[in-house]
Amino acid sequence: MLLSCGLFLWSCQSGPTESEPGTWQLVRESSEDVYYSSLHFADRNNGWAVGDSGTILHTGDGGNTWEYQQSGTQNDLREVHFIDRQTGWAAGADNTLLRTDDGGQSWQLLAISGDSTRLFTSIYFTDEVTGWTAHNHGEILHTQDGGATWEVQASWEKGGTALLSFVDDQVGYAKPVADTLLLKTSDGGKHWVPISHQRFQWETDLFFVDEQHGWVSNTKGPSSYWPDYANVFGTTDGGITWTCLDTLTEVLHLTSIFFVDDRVGWTAGLHYIFHTTDGGRTWGLQFEEEGLFFEDICFVDAEHGWALDYRGGVCKYIVP
Repeated sequence: MLLSCGLFLWSCQSGPTESEPGTWQLVRESSEDVYYSSLHFADRNNGWAVGDSGTILHTGDGGNTWEYQQSGTQNDLREVHFIDRQTGWAAGADNTLLRTDDGGQSWQLLAISGDSTRLFTSIYFTDEVTGWTAHNHGEILHTQDGGATWEVQASWEKGGTALLSFVDDQVGYAKPVADTLLLKTSDGGKHWVPISHQRFQWETDLFFVDEQHGWVSNTKGPSSYWPDYANVFGTTDGGITWTCLDTLTEVLHLTSIFFVDDRVGWTAGLHYIFHTTDGGRTWGLQFEEEGLFFEDICFVDAEHGWALDYRGGVCKYIVP
């Protein structure tokens, strides 16, 4: 069933301002040939980053030092998610899904049926058994046994993967990147309902902090029809209507966005990190470092956050 489209407003506020109060410190240099794409912290101390050729990094001291973990695969990894410091999953190319129950000291390759060319780009778990993943063939898969078995919960005609964001084990959102659909579930994925059609164009991340407040970051598109800069879009009614909140005129690419409540958040891209305290209506430049290209950003609370560079560099957010 098709639902009526939500209103989409393109008029944007312009330009970032300076931002306080925290500072960012480079705690791991960017020096590797490996491409890194995802970062996740389970608490203030334990975090993981994943990248090409099965590369997994772990820190147990809040990002100050990092060590390699043996993933057991050479396939590229694109997403990592932990529910606590012991239990986590990683997802990537060639039908690759991994699980650990000992903080990454050992990783188990999950046997999952399906096309071997599938690329899993999103993965999210609410507890040890309940999780979702999306892949490039246009499907959302769901597991109720920790990843041992999976079933298709949703699909879309245009294919391509989807950005996923879950509020809890019942409420979640999915934005297929090759489609204008925005999907919502209110029953743990038993039903995924199209709630609006939004043309963000080249969206890179989706984040909902609760059932009403959500944000999308995007990157500059290849066509002259689209603006020559990145934007942040926001909703306060659960994704039915969206507003272009701010235009970051210096930035061509935003790759990640994260909020700790409905007002305080960060977005990163290229060598910039921006901060907002008003729900994304305005953004202040908080960090800039030439030579870095941020791929992901993660916070466990308003005072502890990290940003990942595509060559393995990590910046840490410090509040004096």
